Amino acid sequence: MTRTLFTIGYEGKTVEELLDQLNASGVKLLIDVRAVAASRRPGFSKTALAGALRERGIDYLHLRPLGTPKAGREAARKGRIALLLQLAFACLLLGFALSRSLPLSLAIAFFAGICIVGVIALYSSLVQLTTSDQMRGRVMSIFMLAFRGGMPLGNLIAGFVAEKWSISTALAVNGVILAMVALWFIVRGTKLDEAVEGV
Repeated sequence: MTRTLFTIGYEGKTVEELLDQLNASGVKLLIDVRAVAASRRPGFSKTALAGALRERGIDYLHLRPLGTPKAGREAARKGRIALLLQLAFACLLLGFALSRSLPLSLAIAFFAGICIVGVIALYSSLVQLTTSDQMRGRVMSIFMLAFRGGMPLGNLIAGFVAEKWSISTALAVNGVILAMVALWFIVRGTKLDEAVEGV
């Protein structure tokens, strides 16, 4: 007897849409390969999903070893690390703006440089990891256009603030804005890397 193996993800779907798609394909068993069979999205945690599948006549099995290997799960933590590095960079930028000591300013600039390189590298990696092979080139092109294209606009605004008030004020404002954005995502528990974790 020949059996067909399908793969499916739940990103962008409701539970009902997922179940309809499984039923339409004639699926009799769903094997969940997530490292942790839990989700913030309603209905996609292990118990709820298994119950909903059972009502549709589909068996459920959680087989973590078939899922994302350890290296992939570690890569999935990049989102939180990127946000923490962005927050650290923002605090260092604010400290640089307020510093009146040359040695302290040089030390802050050194560590701020490390943070910003890490932030850019991690965000670039996340964009690539969460994009399909077919779309990666296009998405990265748009990402780099927005990222590099937005920098001159930010520089114009920072230049205006620096000219109207002071360079320290411009740096401090940049630091506060970056910190607020990072804290917003951290406090909300947003997972920038959710698509990397496997569905």
